[in-house]
Amino acid sequence: LTSRQIKANALEESKTNPNINGKFYIEGYLTDNVASIQAYVTPKDGKKQQVTNAAKRKDENTFYAFVPLKNGENTVIFKAYDAKGDWLGNKKLKLTFNAQAPNITMNGLDNKGNLPVSADGKVTVAGKVTDTPGDTVKLKLKYQKAADNTTSANVVAGSGATHTTASSSQAVSGANTTSKASINANVKQAEAAAAGKETEEVVTVGKDGSFKTVITPAAKAVTVTLVATDSAENSTTMGLALAGRATATPEAPQTKDFVLTNAGSMGSYAWLVHKKAYGSDVIGKNYFVAQGEVGANVTSVLFTPATRIDAKTKKFVTPNPLRANIKNGKFSVKLPMHPGINDFRLQVNT
Repeated sequence: LTSRQIKANALEESKTNPNINGKFYIEGYLTDNVASIQAYVTPKDGKKQQVTNAAKRKDENTFYAFVPLKNGENTVIFKAYDAKGDWLGNKKLKLTFNAQAPNITMNGLDNKGNLPVSADGKVTVAGKVTDTPGDTVKLKLKYQKAADNTTSANVVAGSGATHTTASSSQAVSGANTTSKASINANVKQAEAAAAGKETEEVVTVGKDGSFKTVITPAAKAVTVTLVATDSAENSTTMGLALAGRATATPEAPQTKDFVLTNAGSMGSYAWLVHKKAYGSDVIGKNYFVAQGEVGANVTSVLFTPATRIDAKTKKFVTPNPLRANIKNGKFSVKLPMHPGINDFRLQVNT
């Protein structure tokens, strides 16, 4: 257990269990002599309250707690007791809950809410980003950048020489002489290749949250994107259209091929399983029945436990894959579990 910042979307969401919904989930390990625990939380400038949904798991040296947090600093204290009810010790955590994501406001937009593009192709991106007082906000700008004609990308084919646009009218001396038309063609080709790649730039934010930067997007660029992130990694994304540019063709909505619905997502195909949230039909001492949804094109879902070393033979053993049962767009599979981290190779076949 470590003190840390908690981002806004780290709280539990449950439409059916109010004891879990809107709470922050904590779990940990206990020594053998601990028979029970109690947990308390005190928000800064607030009153101490007992965490009602906190307990030691039966037949395990682990515990869980669903802790209500207020915006700002929260002090959480866990108290451990032995089988006689005698107090053994405390563990204190400082959890800073950051409930507010950054807010971006823009200056200089036209009457349609677009960014004006000047005659020379430059665009001024200016505005203000705000968040909880005292919080640190980082701002990034993503866009398709116009090619730099003085870069080494503008190499004349067949000559091995590098030219800028200004010198493209001069013939290259030697046997590999290249025409002006060829040079210009290569310059345009290099520009097109560079313009197809999105660049990401850090934008300086003033003490008052104001920012201003001037960029030159590629001729075919139609939007720019601002991403503001605070110290708890709450983020806000704002997409802005470039005035006078063709509207980007909206991408067709993507359907998810695989969604695990009865575990808390931690991102990057990592999930947190809450023992208290389900009955024995879903979770037990050494198993968890993973449940979720799959797309119509999914033919099978396989979970293969991680390769391990056999205690007797000292050789690597790769367990057989566990195939999920799929019916009417939903899947379920019983997975072996132990307290702590459980690794599986997930394979979704279409």
